[in-house]
Amino acid sequence: MRPELPPPPAPDPAALAQAQARLLAELSRFGRESTAGGEAHGSRFGRASTAGGETSARVSWLGPQGEWETGREETSSGERYRFGAVFARGGLGAVRRAEDRKLGRTVAIKELLRFDERSVQRFVREAAITARLQHPGIVPLYDLGRGDDGRPFLCMKLVEGASLEQRIAGCADVQARLALVPHVIAAAEAMAYAHREGVIHRDLKPANLLVGEFGEAVVIDWGLAKYMSQETDLASASDGDDPAISDVTAAGSLLGTIRYMPPEQARGEALDARTDIYALGAVLYHVLAGVPPFHDRRAAELIHDVLVGRPRPLAQLVPEAPPALIAVVEKAMSKQPGDRYADAEAFADDLRRYQAGRLVGAHAYSLAEVGRLWLRRHRAAATVAAASLVALAAIGAVAVGRIREARDVAEDQRAAAETAQEVAEARATEAEAARATADRRADELLLAQARLAVEADPSQVFPLLAQLAPDPSRDGAVRALALAAWRPGVAGAPMTGPTGPLIEGINLADGTWIAAGLEAVWRWRPGALAGERLSGRGTLAVTPDRRTWAHIHVGADAQLTIEIHQLDRAEPLRWSAGRDELVSFYRWDLSPDGELLWAWPMRSAPAFEFEVRTGARRELPGPDAPAAVAGLTLQGTRDGRRLAGARDQTLVVWDRETGMVDVSRHPCKPLLYAHDWTADGRALVVRCAREDLPHTLSPVERQLVWRADGPPRLVEAEWAAPGRDALVFVAHRDGETTAWAEDPAGRRLWTRDVRTDRSDDFVIEPHTSRDGALVQWGFGVSLEVIDVASGTPIASRHWSDAAVLGDGELLVADAGGYRRVVAGETAWQSRRPAPEKPLRQAVLAPGGGWMVAQGEDGVRRVDLRSGAAEAAGEVCGRWSGSDRLAAVADDGRALAFVGEYRGCLWGHGGWDTFELPKDEPRAWAFAPGRLAIGFSGGQVHEWTTPGRAARALEVCEDVQDLRYAPDGEVLAVQGQDGAVTVIERDSTLRALVGPRAGEPGSVRSSLAFAPTGATLAVYRRGEAAVELFDLAGGAGLRLGGASTSRDADESVVSRFSPSGRTLAVMDGELLQAWSLARPEAPSRVTGVRGRDLAFLDEQTVVVTQLDAGLAIVDLVSGAVVPLRAATGGRVRPRLATTADGLVLLADNGEVLRFTDRLPAAGAPLHAWLRQMAGLEDML
Repeated sequence: MRPELPPPPAPDPAALAQAQARLLAELSRFGRESTAGGEAHGSRFGRASTAGGETSARVSWLGPQGEWETGREETSSGERYRFGAVFARGGLGAVRRAEDRKLGRTVAIKELLRFDERSVQRFVREAAITARLQHPGIVPLYDLGRGDDGRPFLCMKLVEGASLEQRIAGCADVQARLALVPHVIAAAEAMAYAHREGVIHRDLKPANLLVGEFGEAVVIDWGLAKYMSQETDLASASDGDDPAISDVTAAGSLLGTIRYMPPEQARGEALDARTDIYALGAVLYHVLAGVPPFHDRRAAELIHDVLVGRPRPLAQLVPEAPPALIAVVEKAMSKQPGDRYADAEAFADDLRRYQAGRLVGAHAYSLAEVGRLWLRRHRAAATVAAASLVALAAIGAVAVGRIREARDVAEDQRAAAETAQEVAEARATEAEAARATADRRADELLLAQARLAVEADPSQVFPLLAQLAPDPSRDGAVRALALAAWRPGVAGAPMTGPTGPLIEGINLADGTWIAAGLEAVWRWRPGALAGERLSGRGTLAVTPDRRTWAHIHVGADAQLTIEIHQLDRAEPLRWSAGRDELVSFYRWDLSPDGELLWAWPMRSAPAFEFEVRTGARRELPGPDAPAAVAGLTLQGTRDGRRLAGARDQTLVVWDRETGMVDVSRHPCKPLLYAHDWTADGRALVVRCAREDLPHTLSPVERQLVWRADGPPRLVEAEWAAPGRDALVFVAHRDGETTAWAEDPAGRRLWTRDVRTDRSDDFVIEPHTSRDGALVQWGFGVSLEVIDVASGTPIASRHWSDAAVLGDGELLVADAGGYRRVVAGETAWQSRRPAPEKPLRQAVLAPGGGWMVAQGEDGVRRVDLRSGAAEAAGEVCGRWSGSDRLAAVADDGRALAFVGEYRGCLWGHGGWDTFELPKDEPRAWAFAPGRLAIGFSGGQVHEWTTPGRAARALEVCEDVQDLRYAPDGEVLAVQGQDGAVTVIERDSTLRALVGPRAGEPGSVRSSLAFAPTGATLAVYRRGEAAVELFDLAGGAGLRLGGASTSRDADESVVSRFSPSGRTLAVMDGELLQAWSLARPEAPSRVTGVRGRDLAFLDEQTVVVTQLDAGLAIVDLVSGAVVPLRAATGGRVRPRLATTADGLVLLADNGEVLRFTDRLPAAGAPLHAWLRQMAGLEDML
């Protein structure tokens, strides 16, 4: 039940009416002036106005590649936002939480409280400027509107967290406050961006810097911001009389907070970007000192000291503050603007250099300080040099002693020199140890920050890890973090250039990327990171071999301009085609041979065909077209062979190659759009609207599929997208949104849930890449890119970071630009998609080649290598809710327990049912030609011949575990008392380990065979060693140093690595691992609670946790990193190790293969990390 939120207080009607009039006037005036001002400073924001001249305040996204439109009817703010309580208040307005009921998210609403002319101007300025500034460090504006009572408000992103001022107050000393310096760097980077856009803030202070719950820092409260091209504005005298304004204004004409204000602002002089640099320096002063500048000045002295005085020196206030940072503060807070940093980027760069241990430009270093920094960065060389200098000094002393002193004195000098050398070496050793300790702590902090960033912001993991030098003791942890943070197929550092969103793109055969945005078309040549701006905005087309591409745009003469580029030709072919509306309302295709260019309309209009060499244009359908297609708006295949059109409830398809025309009538109205054909042109999928409602109101609930080799059919779905060999559909059903793929004939290929964030509205309509290999959609605030063939997720993003689909690749927005993602190089590959309806239970073969699953449609055995599925039918009788799937072997045999005391075995060319003892089955195992089941009564039943009775052996009081050796010749059985018995093929029983004293069933233990040979590991909780037995040769080995888990009720899992050289045991929350080369030195990791584990390599395991999520564990460093979140299914996750990675049976029933594609630990990994972070070698 939603809580009832109090409504906002009602303003005075007269004041409100005056404010509304001023608000509308200011919006109109500011829209014109700010655009002009923005263009003067290189702003990328243009104007959008309606025919009536009013600035458009609403933009919506329409369709796969996107067309922007204005003037849509707006939703009532009262209907959309549900206002909550006020949580912050300033001089101009109050900020309250609110619920955006349209998008299902919590936002911040800032309401205007004061309705004088000056307040309205500032409110409008804040809205206009924040709407134009798009940067991660600036709180974004979502909406501008008026409440039901007419009160103006701004809707902004809600940043959960605390202000930098609060963070400073929560730090006990300067060492704790130094951890806040990265937030100052983030604020400086945001201001550097704002300054490039021609905007200054004028009220920077710790209270206006918010630190979010994920560690992000954003600059807020842009009410005093202005374009630098505008004249300085002065506050009215009444501003200073309002106690609510407090420190924001003073002395009638001061705008800003006085303690952080530069002298020129206090004097009311012209301001520029250096005004904000002073304020940034004052913020850094506050961080270092714990108090703001001039904190000890009274109000009467404050303005005078701001104008002519200086704050108390930091070196006196906090002697332990780093001198380099003190120098940065002093330079930024220089009284003369010309003595400050030239721009905010230079300020941020000095802080980054300090963070990296490099020389800071503002600080005059002593030789000792330079030496310390140099020693930290070149400690190995310094050690050798220091030792060499000491040795030379000693030799020199001895030589001088021989000349000046007698032979007997020389001997004394030599002894003294040796003593001095020992002292010097000891001091050098101590210094090296201190440096090593400092470096180690810094590296540990970087690792901790990277660990937090894995879940909060994975893109920040690589820049953090790239700062670390190779170190065997932590390289495993570094690699585990990189594996968890590595997004599927990400290749290289971010590509820069565009400042706005990209709409479409193509990747050429030589690796070149071409992408079109709202501002321009950009090109990145192979291996280049910096983009090359080609021209103004336009649209693109490319041949299937990706060697010829077209750029269609409006030229300088306002004419439609078409450029044809080829990889083997330096200069493009360029010609003009007249009508510029062909850019905005058409989609374009190039013929496979590059000789023809087609324009397919997105509205009721003719299609066009251009000859590339001459520019000759013909309208489609032409005069020679069949009568059935005359007058139709046509949509063509990628090769132009087939054209389709619709008239009322009739679909018409014209095959231009054969001349055949197919006309079919349907119970709905086909609605054709460009690119509704599959890539091979043999199938078409179009929306089919209901005829019983007006078109503007009728929901599209059906999709019409036309096939060249079969009859048409209808599919119940709201959206469809044609893939390469499949059709993808998305539908809302019973409160859930589901996507699935079918081949053109209707055979389902995969099904998966769609993330909607509780919204049925799409923000990016489902659409496929040009080659049909990828499909993209966005609902709510989420965007997903999926592999069409398998249903494997390729990317999951916020919808504002839209991905650009290419052929086999895509571009995804990142903090530093756009990154290439190679779809075929994903870490996770779907081997069997999640079923349409949840599974009840499922099991996976140890080798990952088979699975058996029970769903609502019965039990199926699936060969995961071929995808072939076989229904079990009723070979085991009728399945009930109490029946249990036990296991499936690597050869496909499946075991289940059905009914009361009955077992069923199938998949061996037949099926067998057999009676079981009246005891509970405790453990079971397969081997080639053998099956064994152990029971609570202590019996072990073994089957060696299908259809024949089992041999029953009395082994122990209660079976807990049993395992076959890899060759199947030996069966090891462990009882609840910890005793281990070996059963030979001839039924000979041999006691291997005796029972342990204690209550029956109190010994938690497990067995594991090495992958080859007959080496058996026996783990028993509470014992100091794990016993290894060579059942073939008789030799043994003790793995000492075992610890005991504190979780007495947890199960125990033991696994050997694929090489057999490492054994891992997971007992409750304790994970222990032994290298057989070092049997007395196990590694231990605590806090890992799981049900299963599998090795990635000798020192890395993956654990299925109790919540069904996956974690990577580095056995050397003990690092535990989340790898994959749970999906909310009912199936118990299971892991299998294969030759090329892992196979996971996920909790939703999906089977995935995980491939570790990262370089080996050490130098190769760190080189790759630097490449991913886009870093160059530092001096």
